[in-house]
Amino acid sequence: MIEDWTKDPSYGQLSQQKRKAIIMDAFFATDNLCFGRRTLTDFEIKARVLAEVFCMVFAERSWSEDWIRPPNSHMKLARFEMHDPTTVAKLHGFTTPREAVKAACEAGTKHADTAREAQKEGKTLKDLKLDRGPFEDIEVVYIPGTVSSSARDKIDRSSIYPVSVSSIANVLQDNMFRSMHRPFSMARHFLNCTETRELQSLRHFAHNVCDFCPHLLTSDNVSVLVVSLILPPSKIWHRFKNNGIQIDDTTMVQYKTRCMEEKMGWKTAEDKQRFNRLAKKLQRRVHKACIPHSRPIGTKNQE
Repeated sequence: MIEDWTKDPSYGQLSQQKRKAIIMDAFFATDNLCFGRRTLTDFEIKARVLAEVFCMVFAERSWSEDWIRPPNSHMKLARFEMHDPTTVAKLHGFTTPREAVKAACEAGTKHADTAREAQKEGKTLKDLKLDRGPFEDIEVVYIPGTVSSSARDKIDRSSIYPVSVSSIANVLQDNMFRSMHRPFSMARHFLNCTETRELQSLRHFAHNVCDFCPHLLTSDNVSVLVVSLILPPSKIWHRFKNNGIQIDDTTMVQYKTRCMEEKMGWKTAEDKQRFNRLAKKLQRRVHKACIPHSRPIGTKNQE
């Protein structure tokens, strides 16, 4: 496919669909060569499952603003809405959340490049005095999918915690999979991770996705499986609820199951259980690393 693209002028531009096909075809060919012809250890079975998930995330570019649905999306689909479209956003020419987030991402990339060049010259961020633009002041709210337009209209927008497009852009740009080129090594790292600080970092990543990029936690985005490795679906649901995003408590489980079946092709109970078992183990490790142990009964607080 790469040869077709580079040598055949009629092949056209490398679209997102073609790019995904190249990456996943390469992954499955490599997977079959390395693991398809021999008996695997329990660790290899788990790492193989995670590697497939991580490769799918990389192939679909979950951090792309293309995942932010346009305002005319079908009523059943979740999407962002402008919190107050008549003020800062309109003043700067942004009419949709996707436009604003894209501009914030581009500005963040430009600032990062400028900072790297300045660092080579011995300058600091204070020396640069970068213009952060209006993106901290442009806020959006996340509206979950509804069964009808009337149900969507009944949603109390004032109860949903607004987030700035700069916060969304920061989380998308800091996605841990953006620079990943070895999914099996990443999977092995997840399975072997026991260091407290790294486990806390994983939870911080998952919390940021829940709070600032809830649009990634739907049944058609593999990020829902990545976050479900770190947090139980109930914790994701509570995170949504605390931010004023009202969904049924079973929705996240349904999203995860549907993603397994439709995106990953895991149709059997055993396919799903392999993922669920290793997710529970990682969730326990993250919980122990991040939640302090209870004080033994009978002890007194020390001043």
